[in-house]
Amino acid sequence: MSYQLKIDIQSYWHPGTGSGRGSDVDAVTHRDKDDLPCLPGKSLKGILRDAVSRWEQFTQANTSPSLANKLFGAGADDGDTWLGLVRVSDAVLADDIRYYLIKSAKDEGGKNSLIPSLYRSIHATAIEHETGTAVNKSLRGMEVVIPLTLYATLDEVPNAEHKIPNWHKTIEQSLNLIQAVGAHRSRGLGRAVVTLEDK
Repeated sequence: MSYQLKIDIQSYWHPGTGSGRGSDVDAVTHRDKDDLPCLPGKSLKGILRDAVSRWEQFTQANTSPSLANKLFGAGADDGDTWLGLVRVSDAVLADDIRYYLIKSAKDEGGKNSLIPSLYRSIHATAIEHETGTAVNKSLRGMEVVIPLTLYATLDEVPNAEHKIPNWHKTIEQSLNLIQAVGAHRSRGLGRAVVTLEDK
């Protein structure tokens, strides 16, 4: 059974890569093969795992192994290793929007491409507490993506070691605990509303 995760991002956000771009920005965003923004499934899976884990603690629905481990898998740190019940795809733009943006990049050799308008650069610097002036050589630039809506697919892994009836309901109940996606969430980036829909 497949479900669609809708991620309505309502502020600038940064799906980090750990790479910079010379003197322009110190951190660039993750992009797919068409140069469009996307949120890697690995990152999204971690955000979902954290939400389910916190929901489990709040509701005291403690099980062994935990619901988070049953749903998303367990590594060697958990004492045993197995694949989770849920496979999470990359979160990408809707097909019609992707088609429109890709087409704009091909028209007239890319002169009318709308894709660059999806990205912005923001800068920040450290401030000396005593003087209120900028710390020397502390200016940092980051590439961010404008607010938009992404979609990811959640699939049930057929041969998963642990089965959970109506597993999508567990995930759905925990989604309100997700307030942001991407990097620098604690600094106000990536505010989002996440919902689950039938595919």
